[in-house]
Order: sequence, then structure tokens, then C-alpha cells
Amino acid sequence: MSKEIYIGRTHTIWGNQNGEVCFETEDGTVYTWNARDLYDDLPSLIAMTHIELKHEDKHKNELWVKLGKQIIKDHKS
Repeated sequence: MSKEIYIGRTHTIWGNQNGEVCFETEDGTVYTWNARDLYDDLPSLIAMTHIELKHEDKHKNELWVKLGKQIIKDHKS
């Protein structure tokens, strides 16, 4: 059974000098990744990050356009 963990923000990131990369979240939880696995996953992580940012930007733009149309409609009333 998989466990889902959401990481909203990281607080600190560091290397352990033993092939691991650690990062601490705002709540003090420390996560440790194998450095090689993290490095091998970077192309996919970067690609997915770009896709998600584009999706987020498109969604925000659609909300602004909708708001602008509503303001114009309200102003004409």
C-alpha cells in the first residue's frame, strides 16, 4: 500500500556526503533521497515541473479573463 505525502515547501536542503540528499520541510520532517536515484530522476522531474507550471499559468490566466469579463458585465449593468 502506497502512502501519499504532500510537501508544500522545503526549509533546508543538504548533502550527507554519503550519497544522500536530504531536505527538511517547514514542519521539521526530514526526507532523504539516494543521490543517484534523484539525479537519474531529474530529467523527468524537470519535465513534469514545466508541464505543471504551464498548466497552473493557463488556469490563472483563464481565471483573470473570466474575472475581467465579469467586471465588464457588472459595469455595464
